[in-house]
Amino acid sequence: MHNTRQMKKRVLFIFIEPFYFGGGSGLAANAMEAAAEKYDVTWLTTRRPDLKRIDSYWGTNLSTMDLDFIVMKESGFWGWLQLHIPGRWMRLSLLARIVQRLHRRNPFDAYASVLDEVVLPKRGLQYVHYPRLERYQEAMTRPSWLKRLGVLQAYRWVCKQIGSESIEFFARNRTLANSEFTASAIRRIMDTDLHVVHPPVFTRPITIPWSEREEVFLCVGRLAGEKRISMMVQILERVRRRGYPVRMTIAGTWDYQELERGPFEESLHARSEWINLVLDSTQDELAALMQSCRYGIHGMEDEHFGMAPAEMQNAGCIVFAHNSGGPREIMGHDNRLLYDDVEDAVEKICRVLSDSEVQEDLLKGVADRSKLFSSERFKSTFVGHIEALLLEEES
Repeated sequence: MHNTRQMKKRVLFIFIEPFYFGGGSGLAANAMEAAAEKYDVTWLTTRRPDLKRIDSYWGTNLSTMDLDFIVMKESGFWGWLQLHIPGRWMRLSLLARIVQRLHRRNPFDAYASVLDEVVLPKRGLQYVHYPRLERYQEAMTRPSWLKRLGVLQAYRWVCKQIGSESIEFFARNRTLANSEFTASAIRRIMDTDLHVVHPPVFTRPITIPWSEREEVFLCVGRLAGEKRISMMVQILERVRRRGYPVRMTIAGTWDYQELERGPFEESLHARSEWINLVLDSTQDELAALMQSCRYGIHGMEDEHFGMAPAEMQNAGCIVFAHNSGGPREIMGHDNRLLYDDVEDAVEKICRVLSDSEVQEDLLKGVADRSKLFSSERFKSTFVGHIEALLLEEES
């Protein structure tokens, strides 16, 4: 095995938080599995992960693969500092310095990261979920005492010095975006070699046909203000007033501030005859829940991808989403499923509920679009981009 590894190209895979939940972690697990099947992969991370737990959650086989690790907690002063200093941008700047030091000591053939824009020692691969340069520009346009006192500008300057960060270094990478919406945001910031690669959507094989499911609208995700769950409750309440006795299940984890949580729970309790709240589901429980519902509903505006509507669609649900961001691509730009406001959502939902032929036509689109977000498609595409980088160097 050792001789075989010597023959393979060496790839440093950068994912510093090996969490076991969330779409970003699932993407990282699939990307690393795909890379490790072809290359000699070293994972740079904050702590040594439980690979069997990752495999159990995401359906990967990382625990059976020959992976190396560089654990920053064990990497001296810079690794210790990266773990303890506050501020995500500063931590990523320190990460850039650590990777540069690794490159000087023992360079890798290729560098791949799934942490948005990163500075790499040479042209590498970066996967962008949400452009952090866009987030910084948004912060600079909002009034705040930090900006007035020059704190944000000073913080950004220090980060640049530590990580040698500049748009030029970000732009030289081969950049993968999780949606065309995200790609458009990146294009507004920098001119880079840009490709849209939708993330893998983890779903179970469909076992319950749509005709045997309940007339329930499922809402999945963090229980947070930007998800606009209260608006979706309002939409379905108006649908019910029109004579359609639909019910709603909200499945997620709490992310509300305490002041918001109380009124939200009271609102749901007042509608308990038709709204069910399910908290902290396992992946298996959530998959079973998705396959028990006919419909899904998603309310966030300008979401960069939208893992929840993609998962519901892959599970065979007809999903309604706000007409913005990544969900437009997930819904195939089908205006029957995309709404602009509450009234528009009510009209479109009632139209679908009232016509079985429309339902059958929409279900055909659901089946076709689900193929676009398979883990197999993602993995082959991701590895193809690593291979393209390596061929560039050889030519």
